[in-house]
Amino acid sequence: MFSRHVASTELDGSESTDASRADQMEFVRGAFTAAELGDRVRQRYGIGERRAGSG
Repeated sequence: MFSRHVASTELDGSESTDASRADQMEFVRGAFTAAELGDRVRQRYGIGERRAGSG
């Protein structure tokens, strides 16, 4: 599953950072929820808070 996501991202012309890839791998292993993964990304890149109802 994860390798398909990476391949899809690369086909779109994008590339995940090492930190984002590490978080994605931890998510796949069940270390945290999808909402927590989103929170990590938003915090890392200074993007606004999670919207109400999205988690």
